[in-house]
Amino acid sequence: MMGGKYLSYGDTLANTIKSNVQDNWVSMVAGVVLIPVVAKSVTKLIRKPVILPANRMLKSTGLDVKL
Repeated sequence: MMGGKYLSYGDTLANTIKSNVQDNWVSMVAGVVLIPVVAKSVTKLIRKPVILPANRMLKSTGLDVKL
């Protein structure tokens, strides 16, 4: 059930927040910590073999575009 738990069960706000953190801590950690780390790593990995040649090719066509 999304939302409404605080009002429907009459629990305190603190207990509701505690329950939500206990139920969802894995996805919270993934969203806050792991996703930016993975995004930065992937960007570094594909930078040289994909993005730089594409930028050179676009520059040779005369377009002012960068990937």
